Amino acid sequence: MTTTGPRFQGGFLGRGSSVGLRKSDTEQKTMFNDAIAAAKADGTIKTLSEKWFGFDVTPK
Repeated sequence: MTTTGPRFQGGFLGRGSSVGLRKSDTEQKTMFNDAIAAAKADGTIKTLSEKWFGFDVTPK
């Protein structure tokens, strides 16, 4: 299956965003997940989303 183009399917930013990785790129997947978790934990996502969107878009 191949998906192309925007994937906005509801809500302000859609149901989510995605990144395509090869199944063999497990180290890169871990790095993405760790970076997202760190940005969520230290408030970076909240700070930037409030600055640019006017409200908190931190994933739950």
